[in-house]
Amino acid sequence: SMKFELPSEGEEAVTKKVSLLFTEMLRGVR
Repeated sequence: SMKFELPSEGEEAVTKKVSLLFTEMLRGVR
């Protein structure tokens, strides 16, 4: 798995943000 080193951010928060960005991208493609 890939790990992103972001300042003062929990792994869960990062995962949620990434998932949201992914869904937005998928919606944009369709």
